[in-house]
Amino acid sequence: MTLDRLRALIRNLQATAALGRDTVAVGPFRAYFSRDSREYLLSVALPVADCDDWPGAVAALMQTFNSRERTLRLEYFAECFPTLTPVLEVTGIKRESTAQVMVLDAGALQVRPMQSRARVEFVKPNDESGVSGFLSVLTRCFDLGSGDGVTGWRTILRTGLSDGTIQAALARVEGEIVGGANLLIGGGAAELAGVGTLPAYRRRGIAAGLCYRLLADHFAQGHRVAWLSSTPELRPLYDRLGFKRIGTQLNYGLKRI
Repeated sequence: MTLDRLRALIRNLQATAALGRDTVAVGPFRAYFSRDSREYLLSVALPVADCDDWPGAVAALMQTFNSRERTLRLEYFAECFPTLTPVLEVTGIKRESTAQVMVLDAGALQVRPMQSRARVEFVKPNDESGVSGFLSVLTRCFDLGSGDGVTGWRTILRTGLSDGTIQAALARVEGEIVGGANLLIGGGAAELAGVGTLPAYRRRGIAAGLCYRLLADHFAQGHRVAWLSSTPELRPLYDRLGFKRIGTQLNYGLKRI
């Protein structure tokens, strides 16, 4: 049952990875290349099928990334592709992160009212001020790159807001944008991602309030499943919202860490 749920989430990963990117099939992989930027995090590969020759498939994938002048990066669920991990470990491709995959079904969302003076607002399509504010706060919370990297993220956000595959929200305190979060929607599920609060405003319930508002609105529209990948230190936040752990996400790459 758990494997079935994880495999269903792969459809969401594929659908949202294609936003603002060119898709290239490379054996058991799908590679997604940003059209606007060579920023490391903007291009990624996902395994989408089992393979009897992972070493050959990984070599072909690496060649494809090199031909596009991109640095190889992979994301996948460990339980779905257990024979891939040992191959990556001996090829010099480094594990960058290990995260807990957590899922939330409609009806299981726990009420978590915001315990702060922050006001939540949704970013609307064609709202350039909202898009800029969202990117600004996430750039301060995460490493989104700079220059053409931010341009690449802007293209993805604009595209997703316009076609309904991204829903984003901001938190403001006395007019200042202090937090952001978004849902990446497609393939029958939505990934909760980009949850960030400026350091001076953390531990005030702002992230919980943002996530709750996004998820409540998403489920009210008739959607049934949301998921996320979480570090252990953030898991208590998502436990309180009703998420349950079902697997492990691994990120591998060739960027120095």
